Amino acid sequence: MLVEIIHSIRLISLNMENEQGQFLDHDLLIRIDERTLSIQTSVDNIKKSVVLKGEFLPIRNIVFGLSGTILVAVVGALMSLILNK
Repeated sequence: MLVEIIHSIRLISLNMENEQGQFLDHDLLIRIDERTLSIQTSVDNIKKSVVLKGEFLPIRNIVFGLSGTILVAVVGALMSLILNK
């Protein structure tokens, strides 16, 4: 989407002239277009490495289950120490 916007800006600016009747600097637009494409590929790579909520849910359940078990064991040990005295 961002790339399409840059392409449309470049096409519009090809027909534009400044106050002196000279055409605008197209090299700058070309560099902006190249950088935009580079940013887009970087964003695509980041999206590939992100863990989605659906993929994280089983791991979250395992961690919560283990920490809950440990907490119950600690509370049970403390209760047994208190009740045996």
